[in-house]
Amino acid sequence: MVDLLCRHHENMAGPDRRDRKKCDNVGVTPNETTWDLAADNPGKDRWFGLVPAHMAIVEGYPVIVSRSDRHLIYKPETEGLGAMEIDRIWTIPNLITTIRLLCIPLFVYLLLGRDSHGWAAVMLTVLGSTDWVDGYIARRFDQSSTFGAIYDPTVDRALLTVAIVSIIIDGSAPLWFSVTMLVREVVVSAFVVAITVLGAKRMDVTWWGKVSTFLNMGAFPAFLFANESSFSDTTQDVFLVLAYLAAIPGLALALVAAVQYFWRGRTALSEGRAERELATTNEESM
Repeated sequence: MVDLLCRHHENMAGPDRRDRKKCDNVGVTPNETTWDLAADNPGKDRWFGLVPAHMAIVEGYPVIVSRSDRHLIYKPETEGLGAMEIDRIWTIPNLITTIRLLCIPLFVYLLLGRDSHGWAAVMLTVLGSTDWVDGYIARRFDQSSTFGAIYDPTVDRALLTVAIVSIIIDGSAPLWFSVTMLVREVVVSAFVVAITVLGAKRMDVTWWGKVSTFLNMGAFPAFLFANESSFSDTTQDVFLVLAYLAAIPGLALALVAAVQYFWRGRTALSEGRAERELATTNEESM
């Protein structure tokens, strides 16, 4: 645990700390040797002894830090979704994901309110591309978080579900394709929520799932472009062909990914429950 006023200490505790000095203004855990704890103000009394993990040294005095506050600052050691671990929330990728979520009503308005298939297709394409952008930023600039790993795919499913329902109402895409994709999204989402409540570990999105999402997020805008009245018949036909070229393999891969989710979900549930039982046993033994 680290003094909230000295967040430059990246390592929380342990014998491998390279910044460990006597009289450093940092907290220690009960399994470490006692160190002198200096206040930020040299004029104040110094604290000696051990500082529990739920406390921090603020302005020279130990204060209680809530569990939620610690998770907003530090990444938890475990990433089990069943334990609902939450760490950094205010990150750039999570901000981009939030913007994508807030723009979903704009897409619905453009398609159903303004009957503008072209602009609705542009909006859906932009929203879909931001999923790649926030993922790149998270990996490139160390902005990944357990919260983001849950939040981002949830917003993606919300975007795809709302887009499919809107397109079904508008009639821009083949009904068989839209309905199959909608049923797939609803079933998979319900399954993930159910096993999460039961204590399953977080499941990462599979490669098949990522590819299918990419293809389908290209297929639906293409179907919209194919229905744009301001385009020529030739342009509409080109977009229609592109739409089918993306939709057919995208649908097939989406179904494959759904089967993978069900298969991996059983394992995630077993592992999540095992980790929770082990954690409970360790807490009781302490």
